[in-house]
Amino acid sequence: MSDFDPIKAGRSVLDALERYMRSTFVPRRRDIANEYSAALNIAKSNRDFGGSLFREIRRPFAKGKTINELIAQDGLHPDLTKFPISSPYWHQSKAIEQTAVKSRNAVIATGTGSGK
Repeated sequence: MSDFDPIKAGRSVLDALERYMRSTFVPRRRDIANEYSAALNIAKSNRDFGGSLFREIRRPFAKGKTINELIAQDGLHPDLTKFPISSPYWHQSKAIEQTAVKSRNAVIATGTGSGK
């Protein structure tokens, strides 16, 4: 017979996950840090560590100008409508304005899944 206790092992994994989440992701803005900590506390009290919370904790990215607005307002070429995204995120439309309209260089540093 094995001494392995699956309940104890599961708790150990969840404890390690909680320590990882609290120490690795430390938002600088106090309001976001408080919101993040509250979400972790709720997940812990609901015994939901490892559930959907950690796949959905990020906020949605803000929408920017549409491709049609960039064409109409900024004079970009109409072929831009062939671009696979008709409603870019704010940072994408800002990058288009900076690079195509103002002929400036741009560095984009955003989260995973942001459409860089």
